[in-house]
Formats: sequence, C-alpha cells, structure tokens
Amino acid sequence: MPSNTTVQDLAEISQYLWTSQIAQDNAFSGGSINNGRNIALYNQRKALDYGLQQSLSGVTGVATMVFSLCGAKLQLANQVLSAGSGGVVPNPSGGSSSLAAYRYQFVVGSPDSLFTNGGTVATIYIGMGNNFLSNSIQVSLDQSILPQNNPNYISYTVSYSLGTVTITLNQPAQTGQLYIITFDYFDYNIS
Repeated sequence: MPSNTTVQDLAEISQYLWTSQIAQDNAFSGGSINNGRNIALYNQRKALDYGLQQSLSGVTGVATMVFSLCGAKLQLANQVLSAGSGGVVPNPSGGSSSLAAYRYQFVVGSPDSLFTNGGTVATIYIGMGNNFLSNSIQVSLDQSILPQNNPNYISYTVSYSLGTVTITLNQPAQTGQLYIITFDYFDYNIS
C-alpha cells in the first residue's frame, strides 16, 4: 500500500472520478450501483486529512479504509497522479493537455452505431497526438459491463494506435443491442 499522503492524493482524484461516473450513470444509464461512494470517500478522506494534520495514532487504519474505498477508480487515479498534478501534463510542443472522458452510447442498427449488424469491429478516432489512457476502456452491452479478452463470455479486445482505438467483439453485434463505450484520454491543446 502507498504512503498515507499518497493515499490522500489518490482518494481526492478517485472521489472526483466517482462523482463524474455516478453523475453519468444517473443521467444516461438509469442509475448507479455505486451511489454514495463518492460521499463516503469524501468523509473518510477528510478524516484521514484531519488525522494526518493532528498526527493521530491509528491514521494508517483510516488510510487503509480510504484506499479500499477508491475501488475501481484506483488505477486511473494512480495514472493521473503519476502523470502530473491536477490531471495536467506538460506538452513538449508548447501547449497543455488535460484528461478527457469519452462516452458513446448507441443501438446497433441506428445510423450512429459503431457496429453494424453482424459486425465485430469498431474504430474510434480521437485525433492525432491525443493518447488513450491505457486500460481505461470499458464496453457495456445492454447495460452489462463486458469482460476484456475472455472467450467464455461475450467479450472484446482492444488495440491502440496513434489517435485511434479499435474494439473487436468475440461475437457479432445484433440489431437492437445497446452499447456504451467509455474511456479516458489525454487531450492535447497546442498553443
């Protein structure tokens, strides 16, 4: 487990990510199974902040609980923390970059669908110079999250190239299926 102060930083980033995810789920997916996680994380993070400021004993136990509350957002929070403060990364070409979220919802057979009926491959283009945050992609089918690269279930594989991501299903898409694709990427603004 990381140091208590690193857990403090990870928790703050995770809290933001959970707040964003819960809002998206409530707005677009009929609700979230994690309602309140951001509030619990906020309360425990504030307890950890206080414990660290006052040098209280038992602060490591609180840090362990805060660390566990980060949950599924921990990996992304760690990548953001490693990339730079506040999600901003210096761009060597003189601009700046920020962490951007991508969410696309479609029904197979509709004009905006990324998969055709019977198709298995979808390609998403986010622009030259933008980089995907590795392992942040998630594909849902009819509001169930699909596993990655698991031949025993309906699943998908992902390949990345400059400015594009290709998603390949292990079973053909069918008309009427609802897909939601989410991921994060660094959006570079060249000044």
